Amino acid sequence: IGAFAALSHGDSTLTIIMGGSCAVLLVTYAPFLASINREYVATFIDTRTASEYNADRFLNATTDEKKFDTLAVNENLWRNIRNDVKAWLAAGIPVWLEEQPTWLTDYNRSLIPEWAVDNKALLSRI
Repeated sequence: IGAFAALSHGDSTLTIIMGGSCAVLLVTYAPFLASINREYVATFIDTRTASEYNADRFLNATTDEKKFDTLAVNENLWRNIRNDVKAWLAAGIPVWLEEQPTWLTDYNRSLIPEWAVDNKALLSRI
């Protein structure tokens, strides 16, 4: 109620309230950023959308295990790289079925979308 009452006193009061609010935000946000693990600071400043972030995460992943992290999020967040995912799965599934890597768990197998596997014989083995 105090903030709304101040609005009737003119623009200078509103400016003081907004300026004070911004100052409080900066005073609390700066120590927070300074106290968290350095590798996570970028997540508070990143300007990418969730779709862009997931595409970057998939395209820049150095292992197949890391690429599977992309499949664990909502498919709408990586629909712009569907063709890349499909090509990666087409190339990887035969190799993974042969090698049986430890990261290819039942959970990771369940993340593989049916539409992404054209070879139904391979799909049935997943």
